Formats: sequence, C-alpha cells, structure tokens
Amino acid sequence: MEELKKYIQIKLNEDETECKICLDIVDDSEFYVLEDIITFLGENGIVYGINKNIISEMISEKAYSRFVVVASGKKAVDGKNGYYMYTFNTAPNKKPKLREDGSVDYLNLNLFQSVSEGELLARYISKVDGSDGCTVKGKIIKAAVAKNLPPLRGKGFTISEDCMEYYAAYDGKVDASNGLINVSKVSTIPSDVDLNTGNLDVRGDLEIMGNVISGMSIKATGNITINGVVEASYITAGKNILIKRGILGGGRAKIEAGGNIFAQFIENSSIYSGDCVQANSVVNSIVTAYNDINIYGKTSSIVGGSLKANRMVRTKCIGSAGQVLTRISVGVENSIEATLKLKETKLEEESEELKKIEKAMKLLNSNKQQADKEMLLLLTRTKIEKNATIAELKRDIENIRMRIELAKSAEVVAEEMAYQGTIISIDGVMLKLDNDYEKIVFIRRKDKILTRMYQEDDYTSVPVVPDKLN
Repeated sequence: MEELKKYIQIKLNEDETECKICLDIVDDSEFYVLEDIITFLGENGIVYGINKNIISEMISEKAYSRFVVVASGKKAVDGKNGYYMYTFNTAPNKKPKLREDGSVDYLNLNLFQSVSEGELLARYISKVDGSDGCTVKGKIIKAAVAKNLPPLRGKGFTISEDCMEYYAAYDGKVDASNGLINVSKVSTIPSDVDLNTGNLDVRGDLEIMGNVISGMSIKATGNITINGVVEASYITAGKNILIKRGILGGGRAKIEAGGNIFAQFIENSSIYSGDCVQANSVVNSIVTAYNDINIYGKTSSIVGGSLKANRMVRTKCIGSAGQVLTRISVGVENSIEATLKLKETKLEEESEELKKIEKAMKLLNSNKQQADKEMLLLLTRTKIEKNATIAELKRDIENIRMRIELAKSAEVVAEEMAYQGTIISIDGVMLKLDNDYEKIVFIRRKDKILTRMYQEDDYTSVPVVPDKLN
C-alpha cells in the first residue's frame, strides 16, 4: 500500500460527496489491482459509494493521468416548510396608474379586496420532509428539518374538516399579514350621504356609492371609498381615503386619514394624511402629509394654498402666471432637534422616577400594615400614570426621529414650471421665487435653498415612500 501512495492521487470535492482518483503511468500492466486500490481508498477514509466497475475499467483501459470519479456520496435533500397559498393578493399595490393621456386613474384604485361568502381564501401546503446525505467517508450529512406552520388566526372565515382550506364566512373585504387573516364586513351606502342618511360613524371599512353633500360628517375606523364628489363636509378614516371624483370643499371641507388620501382633485379644502396625499390637482387648499404630496397627471398643478410634507412635494406646475400666492414647505422646523433633546431628557427623568416608585413598592409589599397598603395603592396608581407618560414620550421621540430621517431627502419638485411669487420652505429656510423656473428641483444645503435641473430619470412615476410609524 505504501507504494501506491506514489502513484495514486485522491481528490475530494468541497462537501466530500465525490471522490476522484488519478492513476499515474506505469510500465507494469499488472501493477494496479482492484482490491489493492479499494484497500488504499479505505486507508484514506473513502468507504462509501465506491464504484468497483469504474475502477476496474480504469485498470483494464489504462486510464492514466486523468481524474475519474470512483466514489459518490449522497447529498442531503433539505425538507420544505409548509406554507399557505392565498387566492388573493396579500400585498396589493395601492399606487394609482397613469392613463395613456397622462392623467391619473383614481376611479379604478381599490383600497381593499372584496370576497364573497364561501370563497376560498387560502389553502395550506404541508411540509415535505427531506432526507439525510452521506459523504464518501461515511459521515452523515443532516438535512434541514421541515416545519409545519400553525393554523391561521383571525376572524371572518371557516375551515375545512382537514384544516387545509379557509373560506370566507360572509361577503366583505379580506386582508392578511403575519399569520392573521381577517374578513370584515364592508358598510355600503348605495346613495349619496345627505340628510336622508344622516352622519355616519362606522367600525371597519365604508364604501359610499354616491356623493357626500355639504354639512355631513363621516367617520370610519378602516378605509373609506367614495365613488362621487365630496362637498364641504368632515371625513376621517383610520386607514386610507379614496375619493374617486374629487373634493369641492367650498373652504369648509376637512379630510383626515391615518393612511393615504387619494382624490381626483382637491379644491378649497383642508387635508391631513398620516402617509401620502395623491391627486391630479390642488387649488387653494391646506394639505399636510406625513411623507409625500404627489400631484400627478398630464396638466397637474398646485395653485394657491399651503402644502406641507416631511419629505417631498412633487407636481408639474407650482403657482400660476398670475402669481397666486402658493406656499410649499418640506422637511422639519429648525427647533425640532431641541424638541427631541427635551423629550429625551424628560424620558430619562420619568424613567428614573419610575425606578424609584418600583423600589418603594417592593419595600412596602413586604409589610402588612394598613398605612403601607394605602401608600402602596397610591404608588400603584402613580406607576400606571408614569408608564403611560413614558410610552407617549417614546412614541413622540420615534416620530420625531422618523421625521428627521425623512427630511434628510426633503425636496420640492416642479417637473415643468415653478412660477414667480411661490414661497418655498425647506427645514425652515425660506425662498420667495422672484423668477419663473422651468424643470426645477429645490433642495437645501446648509442654510441655503439651492436648485438643480429636474431629470425625469431620477424619479419613478409614483415613488415608494417608507411606512410611517404606527
């Protein structure tokens, strides 16, 4: 065997599931013997998957000076985890589409996905177990263990007897996230919202087939879809608001949403969005958005009023040739860093006081005297109040930090024209336009507002913005 070391080379692949040997050229045709080579491989740890026929062929055909696979292991086959196959889009794209004429299609933007009673929502695909492998040295290669997912949680659905299929329990809208699937009933108003319907206050989603007449009030904890026009009314939603025919506010409409607000147009209204505002045009309105204000369309414009966003305001034209006063503000105020510092300091103070309260409660818990019990009750109430204050401070601090992060890329974009008389403000630095600007982007550098040429390639048609904090 010692002599064979000089004439046989062994090569293993990285995971040792394949062994090759190379026989050097020898003059003696009987030098290589099958049993000797197998023994030689065993002495070098190769014990699994040896192909004797191939080795015999190498000897008989004098296959010298080249590597040949003579032993093959078994690769591990990893198991596949179980998963749910949904029959609906669990992450629908809520961005509006551009029509061929360049306008934005808000009529076909659906805030939720409707399902019918008995409709299949999801089917579970069970795990597939894998199989272990083995190296040519006989070492077991463990396969990844497959896992099954727990049953879906939520409401508004029924489950098949084999627990593999989920069906809608009633007509409504469906959404899914993090192992939860919910079907909730959508409240539908088949007509206008006026004196006949009265004001509305509903839990969940609401769809109005007609218009919202002046003086009416609408509240919903979920999404609101309005297929007609909104007049001078008050509307608030916990999630998104879609107004397919636009807003004619008459100076008295007030629209608020925890999420996005979509509208065909916005006129003489007050708008607040906890995420983004998107429309074809804005006229003489006060519009505030946590992230962006995107005014799209072939002739989109912002004329008059005051618009404010943390990150970006973007449209075709800002202001007008008649120099209607239009204010655009992005970014954060100069004092926000000081506000953040004050809240962080306050959080530290409240946290220290909470520790003292908890320490005092621990001492009192060991005593049984009535006076101590009364003091313990008082401290418990104080602790609850402190926890509430601390939680609110933490939310405020995270909100400010998020706004500061968004403001780092704050800009005002006029794809075609920004007219003279418009006032631009970025992070509290103000610029009144003394000239008309074509295809312009306003940005802040240090204590000045600078400009650069608008390049279409720098922007997607509908930008994606980060989710705001809950």
